Amino acid sequence: MSKIRECFKSRRENGFLVEADYSQLEINVLALLSEDEMLIKDLKSGRDLHTMRASELYNIKEYNVTPKQRRLAKTLSFQLQYGAGAKTMAQINKIPQKVAKEFIHNFFDRYKDVFNWHQDLLHHVSENRKNSGERTPMGLPRYECKMTTATGRNLVFKDYDSKYRKGETAFSPTEIKNYPVQSVATDIMKIALGAIAYKLWFDTDIRIINTIHDNIMVDVAENRHEDACKALTWAMVDRTTTILKSRYDIELPVPLEIEIKSGRSWDCMRLV
Repeated sequence: MSKIRECFKSRRENGFLVEADYSQLEINVLALLSEDEMLIKDLKSGRDLHTMRASELYNIKEYNVTPKQRRLAKTLSFQLQYGAGAKTMAQINKIPQKVAKEFIHNFFDRYKDVFNWHQDLLHHVSENRKNSGERTPMGLPRYECKMTTATGRNLVFKDYDSKYRKGETAFSPTEIKNYPVQSVATDIMKIALGAIAYKLWFDTDIRIINTIHDNIMVDVAENRHEDACKALTWAMVDRTTTILKSRYDIELPVPLEIEIKSGRSWDCMRLV
């Protein structure tokens, strides 16, 4: 891990950095959008899905999975969910292509509705494309397809000059599979950020200082540590769940959960 985290410390004497991270947010959103019953069942079971994936990949018991094996399975899972193929996954992770193919087979064999949902997205974009009035860098007519997400975000997919067929264009499968999940997860995170900002607007002892992907970090006075944890839970779980239901009629397959860590500096965070 980079030592850059050692540079981030609380600005207060004896203060804490408190970081709250959503647990499996994007997988939860994937289950919502794909309506995959097996994925929903696995999420509700409380099992660590990345450990389960690693167990299948290495053909070992879950309790024998090492942190390194779990990290690889987690990386492969996200790459696969967002459209990467076996060749790309093998190159990025420096693993044999055979291993990447086996991982893909195991994943979609278990989550067939995720695979079907991906195919439906690709078909929808292909069948509903319209001329955008633009030209590609190679001078070809550029087509686009618009799609509205569950949270009301408007996505626009545009095709590109084909890498494999001269004189043709093609949409990016990675974008088509990636953007619907990422956009809804991002909007959930924005709702949470708005809620915590509202909660802490006039609180000088708890300050929002950072957000990375699906977590929020605050700088907290020593005597307000518990208050900060409660505020993050309220904003990221309770308030966000309420807004998703009341404003967008969204109920995630499993309730939102967060993991909270704290420490005097970013490099020594411990679970609360």
